Amino acid sequence: MVPSAFVGLDVIPLNANGKVDRRALPAPDRATMDTDDEFVPPQTPTERLLAGIWSGVLGVDQVGVHDRFADLGGHSLLMIKVLAAARQAGLTVSIWRMYQHETLHALAASIDADEAEEAARAAAPEPQVTVSAELLADLLRRAGEAPGAQDPKLAEASALVHRARAAESRAVLPDLADDLRAVMAENHVPGASIALLRAGEVAETLSLGVLGAEAGPAVEPGSIFQTGSISKHLTAFAALRLVADGVLDLDLDVDAYLTSWRPADDPNAPGPLTLRHLLGHRAGLARHRSVGFRPGEPVPTLLELLTGRPPAVNPEVRRELVPGSAFRKSSTHYWVVQQVLEDVTGEAFAPLMRRLVLDPLAMTGSSFAQDFPRTAGRSVALGHDRRGTVLDGRWRERGHLAAAGLWSTAGDLATFAAQLRRCLLGEPGALLAQPYAQQLVGVESGSFYGLGTIVDDTGADLEFGHGGEPAGYWNMAISRVTGGSGFVALTNADGGKDVVRHLTAALAERDASFGRGTLAAGWAGTAGPDAGAAAAVLRPVATDDERA
Repeated sequence: MVPSAFVGLDVIPLNANGKVDRRALPAPDRATMDTDDEFVPPQTPTERLLAGIWSGVLGVDQVGVHDRFADLGGHSLLMIKVLAAARQAGLTVSIWRMYQHETLHALAASIDADEAEEAARAAAPEPQVTVSAELLADLLRRAGEAPGAQDPKLAEASALVHRARAAESRAVLPDLADDLRAVMAENHVPGASIALLRAGEVAETLSLGVLGAEAGPAVEPGSIFQTGSISKHLTAFAALRLVADGVLDLDLDVDAYLTSWRPADDPNAPGPLTLRHLLGHRAGLARHRSVGFRPGEPVPTLLELLTGRPPAVNPEVRRELVPGSAFRKSSTHYWVVQQVLEDVTGEAFAPLMRRLVLDPLAMTGSSFAQDFPRTAGRSVALGHDRRGTVLDGRWRERGHLAAAGLWSTAGDLATFAAQLRRCLLGEPGALLAQPYAQQLVGVESGSFYGLGTIVDDTGADLEFGHGGEPAGYWNMAISRVTGGSGFVALTNADGGKDVVRHLTAALAERDASFGRGTLAAGWAGTAGPDAGAAAAVLRPVATDDERA
């Protein structure tokens, strides 16, 4: 990341331990910021409100109408603080909107335009549809008759319905393909696979680019991608299936289930450690980096990761915070979830997930087995760095499968999203009963995170999903509960963020109610310094390969 400001110091302030005293460092002023625009003070009430918020969050004395949030030192985590302050001030702001309108003036104008549109809509009379009694009688009379009766009124009504349905179901992804290819080329992303949901069903798929850099084979609908932390989303669903079957309890200390390993007690972090804590990233376990290994290298087993034994490169997993006291994303929580599921069922994790999730949903292009790219008989999207260079080894393998081990296709993940929506709505035949599914989207205040699920209830419709950023890939899955729209986007490069961000914006232009909350663009943010719990959900679990 390029610094947004440079401040010269005669001496670096140190604390009593000889480390840099960050609190004593002076805040950069406007003169040090990377902005070439002449300062123009805010003019409108909205501009003045936003300028005050930006100034407070960024620690900058002056904010002008032409200033860009990023140029003043802003990043996605600080955006969360802006969102909270804006809500308190009565402004409708989302991360998606801040990305689309970068300057203070553009953002304020967008907010004002929406408020004017909303006021006009509220003042407009309620639309009315007039149907003659004769036409209504004819429609009712013919409702149970066989098709084919040639009644002009009925034919006209049928034509109107047919045109409306055709407009609703018209494919939109082909219209976006050229723009997406341009964004992929600009960001060195060789390939992408996209699935679109409409009315709760998988409606379209689109394959773009190639599996590997240079002129490799093309991405296909059945091509598999490494999905990273989206693995947690499916793992939580599987855990809730076991809860529904009475095998597990969300609120019982997991010591009752663990037989292979248990986290040691810590007097500074006392209290029962539950499955709910682990799935919701509130267990307070110490953070360890989720290292991946090149195919052919020794891969640590789950027990070796938990105990910190070679070839694992991390120390033993331990308690650090009081369980339930704070939201803090850590891959280690799902290491323990995996061990709980394996110990309580006596099954290895990959076949267990196939039994609980993948097979019931016919997700034949998905597996937690790390040899799946070699055994699936499918084309494999290779991982690439930000320069578009294939990773040494082509991808990474892991022993912590619940946290980041899933290989899948865009279509399979869209199928899962559609199923979870049916569960949330309590539809007949759903794989998980509604009360258990709702546990997945129950959000602790300020965290935007349920159980293995990122949840955004700040828009008109609850949005749910997850993102994943394993080394060499960048992925996102988002769906709406009531509206049923959503998408899955898988890319095979670290630079895929901007591809997904462009897709999000393009789809939101076609559906004004989609992407209005923070989830739609939160995963398109850039990780920055640590912030509060609400910001922490936007930082991916680290899966970059330290050994690359």
